[in-house]
Amino acid sequence: MACGGASKVDSNAPAAESVEEGAALSSRQHSRKASVPPTGKTLDRDSRRGESYDEDGDEKHDPTADGDDEMTVTGIRGRLDLYDIENGIRTVATKFQRCYMKHLGEKHYIGGPVQFAFRVARSGSVKHVFLKESQVGSVAIEACMVKAAKKIRFARPTGGEAEFVQPMTFEATAPVRWWSEKQTVSEIGRRRLKALASCPKGPIDSWITFYVGRRGKVESVGFAGPSALDEDWILCAQQKIEKWVLSDPRGRVVKASLRFVAR
Repeated sequence: MACGGASKVDSNAPAAESVEEGAALSSRQHSRKASVPPTGKTLDRDSRRGESYDEDGDEKHDPTADGDDEMTVTGIRGRLDLYDIENGIRTVATKFQRCYMKHLGEKHYIGGPVQFAFRVARSGSVKHVFLKESQVGSVAIEACMVKAAKKIRFARPTGGEAEFVQPMTFEATAPVRWWSEKQTVSEIGRRRLKALASCPKGPIDSWITFYVGRRGKVESVGFAGPSALDEDWILCAQQKIEKWVLSDPRGRVVKASLRFVAR
C-alpha cells in the first residue's frame, strides 16, 4: 500500500566500499521525482502485493499475495490482511503529512521514499516500528513520522504478532542534484567517518542521507537502518554531520546517501 501514490524503495543498495578499519562507506543515487505526500486514500485489496521481513531485516514475499481473494501479510508468527493494513495507515496519513509540512520549513528540496518496518501485537497495537529505509534526510521529519506510526491501531493479526514493511513517498517541490558515489566517498573522507564511529551505541549497519547547501554546509540529515537506531547515536551523528563543510554547490542544493557500517 502507498498512501497518496507512494512507491516502493529500492532495497538493493550497492555494496559498501571500505575506507578505513572499523567502518565502511558507500553512496547511492536516486531520482528526486517522488509521489505526493499521503492523502488518506484507502486503496483496493488487490492494489498491492504483501511483504514481510525476517529477523535479519531481509524482505520476503508472502506466498498468499498472488491470490485475488485472501491477500494478507504474513509475519514470523501471525498474519495481517492487507486491507486492514491500508485502513490502519490511513488513520495517521494526515499526521504523516503534518510531520512533513511542519518540519519542512523553507527546505522544499527535502523529500523521498521511506520504508516503515512494523511489528503488530496480537491486540492490533504497534509493538514497535522503525525506519528501515529513508531518503527523506531529516531527523525531525523522520522522528515525527515514527512517533505517529506508533499510535496506529490495526486489526488483530491472525495466529500471533505480524511483521511487515510499509513504503510511502514524500515529494520534494524543489530540485536537487545528487552527488555521484565517487564524489560522496571523496567528500566524506576517513577523518569524518572516524568521527562518526566514535559516537556511542552506534549501529552495525545504517544509511545516512544528507543535503549540502550554501558554502558547503550540511542543511539537513536523516538516518535509517535494518534495525532500530539508538536515539543517542542519532543525536551524536547528527551534530557531527551538521558541522561538516563540504564542496560548495554554488547556488544549488546537492543530496547524497552513504552507507555506514561499523565493523
